Amino acid sequence: MQTRKLIIFTVLCTVTLIKSSPQEIDYKGFTQWSWQQEGNTEYMLYTPSDTVPGMRYPLAVFLHGCCGEDDHATLRNAVDPPARMWHNFGENTQTEPIYIISPKTTRGWEQKFPDIKAAIDKLIAAGKVDERRIYMTGFSMGGAGTWQFMETYPGYLAAAIPMGMRARAKLEQVKNTPIWAIRGEDDWFSQVLDEQIDTLRKLNGDTRGPQEWVTGVNPMFTNFEGVGHGVQWDAASTLPLVAWALSKINDGNIYPVVMILSPADRTSCQPGETVTLKVSAHDPDGTIAKIRILVDKQIAGESDRSPCAVTIRLSPGDHDVEATALDDKGKTSTDRILLQADIEPAFNSSSLPEVSAGSYYHQQLSATGNQPLSFSLNKDSQMPVGLTMDERGLILGIPIKSGEFDIAVTLSDADEDNTSRTFRLVIKPKKPDEVLITGVRYPHDSLQARVSKMMPGELPNTQAGTEVSFSDIGYYEGLTYISTSQDAANLEADSLLSFTVDEDVTVYVAYERHDRLFTSTIPAWLKEYKKEGTGQITAQYHYFDVYSRNFPAGQIVLPGAAADKNNVLRNYFVMVRKKMKV
Repeated sequence: MQTRKLIIFTVLCTVTLIKSSPQEIDYKGFTQWSWQQEGNTEYMLYTPSDTVPGMRYPLAVFLHGCCGEDDHATLRNAVDPPARMWHNFGENTQTEPIYIISPKTTRGWEQKFPDIKAAIDKLIAAGKVDERRIYMTGFSMGGAGTWQFMETYPGYLAAAIPMGMRARAKLEQVKNTPIWAIRGEDDWFSQVLDEQIDTLRKLNGDTRGPQEWVTGVNPMFTNFEGVGHGVQWDAASTLPLVAWALSKINDGNIYPVVMILSPADRTSCQPGETVTLKVSAHDPDGTIAKIRILVDKQIAGESDRSPCAVTIRLSPGDHDVEATALDDKGKTSTDRILLQADIEPAFNSSSLPEVSAGSYYHQQLSATGNQPLSFSLNKDSQMPVGLTMDERGLILGIPIKSGEFDIAVTLSDADEDNTSRTFRLVIKPKKPDEVLITGVRYPHDSLQARVSKMMPGELPNTQAGTEVSFSDIGYYEGLTYISTSQDAANLEADSLLSFTVDEDVTVYVAYERHDRLFTSTIPAWLKEYKKEGTGQITAQYHYFDVYSRNFPAGQIVLPGAAADKNNVLRNYFVMVRKKMKV
């Protein structure tokens, strides 16, 4: 079984709060987090456990969004994605030891700035934190605070990542701090952010506007299409924010500016065509020592003068172009574009790996062509029952029937060129310990359930967003499971979720348990089940007790979760194992 390591998050950043106390969350937390206070500001401090005495480490500050009922910091301050991304969400690992400060406020951050800076400076004075590597990120109100902190203390931060808020600062004051500004395109609070990015780039000598992923001119800018205000989930989980921030050093030397003036990003060319790359660079507080141009990681030209140019001949396919400027004090900046010379799309293989019925299948189709590539089933072709294929060519699921199946797939590229291929997929009979689950349904068509396998990164519920995923499964990893609908959490029907199994089975129902800050009960029907003693299942900061009961082969019907009555937000989920012989 292949475990998915990438945890994808979405925008439902507020629904995870407990209804009875919106400023708390039933989170046990990592031991590295501790409560601290500086002046009138309370904050949670993450102290890395693998530091070396005498070494100084980076520090990241996260400013939360609106609003707090009080100024008391709790572990609730440690669970928002821009705080958790610095220690890899539920895994609690770091690329290198990083201190994290997550303070608390009610409305607005400016009154907290002196205390926050004092807390940072004390860690610097104690020899724990590197003063050249102070980073700040904030969401919504915290995004505004991040902009304002840069203005209040210009030159203090090594990098800043404001999310979901327009700049509320004098742009001239912040133009030299490395910034990655992020918004959801549908967000009212950051609707003018692209105009402000345009202004900032003009202040840094770039008139090309607020296009994305131009890294040679400050600031970086990412716009998530179709996303609203809660962009922090998308940003923290899909962008390399931590790696980008940690690459920035505040040593008093401003980063140089480099721009690929022409051609534009994703210019379409003909194979064999010659293209002249024109590059400009300057250094705000010094001189440019060298400009280096690379095409597909190979040096195409170098110069110590700006502007400069190099002519290349393009072979068929996509070509990565980089222009890097080195200043006289050793700092670099890089601008990147993609050039596309027409190439016929082609599949890289003609076969698919075998799988057994009832086993988890995860296979990415591989192909070449001008990016982006898209995959679709031919009109007369169908996926075997239990499997799906998305437009990226990812085939996954649990097949139900054994046999040999032909799957006809069409591959299309950016130029709308396409080709087709028929893949043969062999599905072998199920293994002796597997259970086949079919006919999963709710009485309402609008509710959805999904069959998969228990693994890190999978989701407890459907239709609830993907911000909370399994992080500690333990004994139950690899079991077939049913991810139930979050929208059915408060339903109480006696016959709600039904499915059919082909073997005598043990059914495990995992029901959220509040056992640190809050209390909860379970539905009356679960009292007929045996509570398992194998430990809780953890989904980031939600905790589930497990109850089991044996069922014969055939249809199984489970009642509703009645979540409101039991002080929880989530529906239960179900796991199934073939009944063990006594």
